[in-house]
Amino acid sequence: MEPEVCQRADLTHDRFHVLKHLTEVAGQVRRVEAKKLRGEGETRLVGSRWNWLRNGENISDEWADFEKLKDLELKTGRSRSIKACFRWFREIRLSREEPEEYFEQWCV
Repeated sequence: MEPEVCQRADLTHDRFHVLKHLTEVAGQVRRVEAKKLRGEGETRLVGSRWNWLRNGENISDEWADFEKLKDLELKTGRSRSIKACFRWFREIRLSREEPEEYFEQWCV
């Protein structure tokens, strides 16, 4: 974004930092949920860390049950879905208005 566009802004959001924040939050959610489930004797999130952080097309074949895991009603899955909603922010050719309009609609 052009510096002169942001001169009066109190806060700005760039693509990298929006996705970085969402990735960090998704990781925190997974850690808390995995710990809670382990305390209940449930190990379904054990060993799934990297698959939750990857993009859908980069998920390893070793984690064959990941698709089933994603479909369970886990907070981890919801946080990953929220992150996926913002993946397109990385597209280079977005107009200034497109991310702004999407973010405003998403927050409602």
